[in-house]
Amino acid sequence: MSEEQGTSIDLEVAIVGGGVAGCYSAWRMVGADHQRRVGLFELSDRIGGRLYSRHLPGMPHVVAELGGMRYIPEAQALIHGLIEHLELPSRPFLRGVSNPDGDGNNLFFLRRKHMRMRDVAGEASDRYHMEWHERGKTPDEILEHVVRTYVPSGEGLDLAGKAERLVFGEPLYCHGFWNLLYRVLSSEAYAFVRDAGGYDTSVANGNAASSLQVDQFVEGVTYRTLKRGMDHLPKTLARRFADLVERHQGRQGLYLGHRLLRFDRAEEGAPRRYRLEFADLSAVHGDDLEGAEPVVVYADHVVLALPRRGLELLDQDNFFFSHPWMQRHLKAVIKQAAFKLFLGYDRPWWRGLGLVAGHSVTDLPVRQTFYFPTEGEQPGADPHNHNSLLMASYGDDASAAFWKAFEGGAPFRGAANHFVADGEAPVDADAGAVTEAMVHAIQGLLRQIHGLRELPAPYTAAFQDWGTDPHGAAWHAWKAGFRYWEVMKRMRKPLDPRWGGDGEPVPDEQVYICGEAYSNVQSWIEGALQTTEQMLQEHFALGSPEWLDGDYDLGP
Repeated sequence: MSEEQGTSIDLEVAIVGGGVAGCYSAWRMVGADHQRRVGLFELSDRIGGRLYSRHLPGMPHVVAELGGMRYIPEAQALIHGLIEHLELPSRPFLRGVSNPDGDGNNLFFLRRKHMRMRDVAGEASDRYHMEWHERGKTPDEILEHVVRTYVPSGEGLDLAGKAERLVFGEPLYCHGFWNLLYRVLSSEAYAFVRDAGGYDTSVANGNAASSLQVDQFVEGVTYRTLKRGMDHLPKTLARRFADLVERHQGRQGLYLGHRLLRFDRAEEGAPRRYRLEFADLSAVHGDDLEGAEPVVVYADHVVLALPRRGLELLDQDNFFFSHPWMQRHLKAVIKQAAFKLFLGYDRPWWRGLGLVAGHSVTDLPVRQTFYFPTEGEQPGADPHNHNSLLMASYGDDASAAFWKAFEGGAPFRGAANHFVADGEAPVDADAGAVTEAMVHAIQGLLRQIHGLRELPAPYTAAFQDWGTDPHGAAWHAWKAGFRYWEVMKRMRKPLDPRWGGDGEPVPDEQVYICGEAYSNVQSWIEGALQTTEQMLQEHFALGSPEWLDGDYDLGP
């Protein structure tokens, strides 16, 4: 069976997952060998995974990043080099400042006290009753103090050596980060670091060693983003992959709306080593498996470019997931939820407070508010259009759960807006079903954060809850007690005889896992690309890409 026949597809490599890891692996494989038969399968009707960029009504030149929204050029050479190689236009992403001069004018609203960013280290002492040696420090400076005081120097050690340093009589990797912080910080200092840091998960109980990988705290980190949205990266990779397949092989290579149900070793006499069963959802409404057409794929290699929850949703009754090592280590990472809520207004009302860009932080369930651009100020836009975008809430962990109760109510309709075209829905339903109750609640919280009695009514809105299936998490963190530098290396090809030991026979199976979840740079696109690049070099004999510095460390 050398060509597609009905609902059977014959491939060398079946890649499951249309996020950045899956798209990158498909593009690299076919780019290296135009005749390699590769298929890329995505459950949803879009490419991008946890990169999801939208243009809300009335703002065609402003991007709402519902998923990952930035990268660090100086520290993340893989994504930076890839973007430069693909010639994708980028721009600075301002964070924590109100203008390019960085005057620290953005707000902190903590324990009902308004503070400006430049003053938070000193003024927070009025609200957080910290010990004398904890006062007058920013959250980063407090964490730096913890590292300098309690964690032995890792100079000259590799990742394993750093993780195995003894702290309070135990290896660092055996400590939960929250547990460790509570041993060395007052409860008030811990609360300040959590509240003012903007993320609950940044001080959650992940593996202390992976949480403290940074050997020095560097000021002035710069961020960039893509002008057309961060999901322009996986979309470009997927499009170029599909074009290569069509041009050189004359067949389809990209399959949207295909949900992998299960896979196993193929029956005797089958054309390939593995048999994968998909449900083709492209012609049915929603996730209607009964109405979906079954699709069988035969492949010699299976790449699962999926997060932990995506792996868990597959049928676990096969040779792969039933293996004892997989049963133990699939759960070696913590799933961390996050929620984003965007509002569009007919003017940037926050500028009256001296807020232009970056974010403000609060201990209210909003957690972080980001100030995005105004439509009329963008190249090619109507200068009379003052519609402006606000990421009204960016919360994780407990703060993400706050918004669950508002789902399922009356849908938000939005105020009238002159720049929403006739026939265009004022609220983009594809970007989440925002409710009236959700908007009413966020408007009240925004008034508190900004010290205002009234706010204009938003005309459009969108939200994304990454804690729901099939993603199950916005990002991941290693659990305490796992030797994560070993787990992430094996996870790229879990069943390989070289991993033998512990009395477990390990077969040689050509099944691979890549993506952010089991990486050394969790919560970043760089982590997804690192695991994928290592998998390609180790198991598919691909050389390092020409645009990547050969000295760049891809991790364990």
